[in-house]
Amino acid sequence: MTFDANDGSAVDPATVSYGGTVTQPAAPTRDGYTFTGWYTDEACTQAYDFSDTVTGDLTLYAGWEETGGCGSAIVAAPFAAVGGIILCAAVLLILKKKKGSR
Repeated sequence: MTFDANDGSAVDPATVSYGGTVTQPAAPTRDGYTFTGWYTDEACTQAYDFSDTVTGDLTLYAGWEETGGCGSAIVAAPFAAVGGIILCAAVLLILKKKKGSR
């Protein structure tokens, strides 16, 4: 079984006997992203169940959710969302004022 980390840290392939199961590897890391799990398709829509038996060659794909920026506070913590939005608005306002003063 191979693991495609999709630009994350490398994950070593696993050798699995026919009909056996594979142990879920440690989650890869990727700057600016949160790992969402292993998927059987490249679009990362079909989550892999590590209790499933392996019956052939298989590649699993790492799923990622972008973090950081103005929108991440809404996903990460509802109470931080208001502060994150206000902060982003303040930064945009400052940048707009700087651009206008040239």
